[in-house]
Amino acid sequence: MSFDFPGYTFKPRLARNSQRGVWFTNWLPAVSIGSMRSMNEKMGKWEVLKRTTNTLQEVAAEINPVLTGWINYYSKFYKATLVNYMHIVNVKLARRARRKYKHLRASEMKAIRWLHGISVRQPTLFAHWALLGSKPTI
Repeated sequence: MSFDFPGYTFKPRLARNSQRGVWFTNWLPAVSIGSMRSMNEKMGKWEVLKRTTNTLQEVAAEINPVLTGWINYYSKFYKATLVNYMHIVNVKLARRARRKYKHLRASEMKAIRWLHGISVRQPTLFAHWALLGSKPTI
């Protein structure tokens, strides 16, 4: 049993009472499947991820306003769903790195490790790294 309302899906989810520490079921909103599909479509149209001539800073400058908007809108409630979804952005960044750098082409894991190293050195480069802490994990 659930229902959708502008970008959110409301359904029973486990919540924790912060004062007593007990768990209970509550109707919490999270990013809806339809919203995630539309975000996927938007990411598919990002030409900056398809061009390998841009630097990572240029990529960040172009996609950060969109990511910030999504984070500001969808992270008000039940942030965990959005954090999990932002993993897709990291995968797309790793895919771009594999196309750009020859030494990363052999393995997706190499590209994720490379991206993780950048997230350690520049933790605020991408909005989802800085605002959600959704960094690429090894």
